[in-house]
Amino acid sequence: MNQALKEELDIRVTLLKHAQIVALQSQINPHFLFNTLDTINWMAIDKLDEENDVSDALTTLGDLFKLNIDTSNYLTDLKSEIEYTKKYIEILYLRHSGLFTVQWDIDKSLYSCKIPRLVLQPLIENAIYHGIIPKCSHGLIQVKICSDANQLSILVSDDGVGMAQDRLENLTKEIEQDSFINCKHVGIKNINQRIKLIYGSEFGIKIDSSNGWTTIYLTVPIIE
Repeated sequence: MNQALKEELDIRVTLLKHAQIVALQSQINPHFLFNTLDTINWMAIDKLDEENDVSDALTTLGDLFKLNIDTSNYLTDLKSEIEYTKKYIEILYLRHSGLFTVQWDIDKSLYSCKIPRLVLQPLIENAIYHGIIPKCSHGLIQVKICSDANQLSILVSDDGVGMAQDRLENLTKEIEQDSFINCKHVGIKNINQRIKLIYGSEFGIKIDSSNGWTTIYLTVPIIE
């Protein structure tokens, strides 16, 4: 293969990969918007025609739109990703007051590291809707962000209902498959696919559920 053709092929592969990543990233938006609008809808029903938290929720949602409007770059710095996720949590606190607490343990020296956009928020969402809410009592979500050698790790743990071993194995297979048909964990699957497209198969998501805790491990290389 001559050099010019090789360079053209490399460019086409890069463009294709970028298109796939943007397409996968956009799949999260309707999933997230549905849950958010549902939250605001119930708040409006409960407190119609009064000064209430609805305006706060709408303001926060507007902030989320602003942070998510740029699809030209599929990477962001860790600090921005955390700020985005905390705004999402603010909305859920309005709907589910007292239902859960989020504890943060973050190595702030990693704030400038680049990671794919919209990877932390869906993990929090998954912990709440699949772990804490079915528990029907107060739950704890722990978020730890740390590094080991040249790898950045995000761990999201919840003390919700947990998963039996067979369900855990099925979920692991589900997020590794290419198809989204009948997928019940769109957010996690989406993240896993994007990470592998960007960084390679050695990075991505792993899940563990034992000793009363379910933990999602997300790994990416450290890039600043």
